[in-house]
Amino acid sequence: VEGRLGIYKFVPERKKHCFVTDVGEGALVGETGFFLNQKRDASVLTMEDYKAVRIKYVPGLIQNQPNAEKASEFQWRVRYLHALSASPHFKFLPPEDFDQFLALGKLQWFDTSEVLFRELEPADEMAVIVQGEVKAIDQGQLIRKMGQGDIVGEIGVLAPNRRRSMKVLASSPTLACIINKEQLWKFFCQNFVLAVEFEKLANDRIKNHPGKSR
Repeated sequence: VEGRLGIYKFVPERKKHCFVTDVGEGALVGETGFFLNQKRDASVLTMEDYKAVRIKYVPGLIQNQPNAEKASEFQWRVRYLHALSASPHFKFLPPEDFDQFLALGKLQWFDTSEVLFRELEPADEMAVIVQGEVKAIDQGQLIRKMGQGDIVGEIGVLAPNRRRSMKVLASSPTLACIINKEQLWKFFCQNFVLAVEFEKLANDRIKNHPGKSR
């Protein structure tokens, strides 16, 4: 309800718990283990004073347990929805359009230092960061860092035949939704308000870094 929590997982290679991500107001924590009645696979620690609603698992209440694949899909769908809800870029999106936007693209994991977009490649996709953090690099210089709910690569998909002028890579284990240009434009045709918001974001970034896009 209030505050922030940090999620840590044990990494055998490092023999210690490593930070994965942090979550805040409105986030769900532990939902996969709850629905499958499984042991926890991560530790959750408080990062500041917080208030939360705890829901106790009651055996037999959920009669038809979902399989692991469906539970995992549900987990990331909820986190994606939270990322969109917490993002200022999607605050004008009507609730009835959230499900439609959630269906766009595909969720993809990126390891630390793995590249999302390469410089000079065709800019035919964009990404919404669901979990983790990425950074935009131009000629070895850090331009900006982006996290949960941020949009990456929007300039390229809004302009025809554009190529990337920056490299974007994950600075931590990152989950992103990759959306291609055709899917996005079809959605814009039905939601002009979000199209205007994307255009404003792209223009702001172009003004801050003239001649550069992702």
